Amino acid sequence: MSFWSLEIAVSVVGLALAAYVFSFYYGSGVRRTSIGRKLTAAVGVFTAQMLVTIALSLYLARRFSADVAVPMLVITALEVVGLTLITLAVRE
Repeated sequence: MSFWSLEIAVSVVGLALAAYVFSFYYGSGVRRTSIGRKLTAAVGVFTAQMLVTIALSLYLARRFSADVAVPMLVITALEVVGLTLITLAVRE
């Protein structure tokens, strides 16, 4: 498995987490409050950002080696850790 494949897999996990949290906020009564709307918007931005990350990774994988994949993998892994913490907070 190449670094690019791993980076794309981590991005897909991040997208799944972001979509889960977004659907929770969007479908709940939390959205009716001011803070709820802001949280829903923020998680919507995270979801869009993960989609862009996947598309960019697919594009860059065809042109660059692991020299580019490793830093992107680190950044994406940190994003997924943050989304995991948000997911854990939502599930409480």
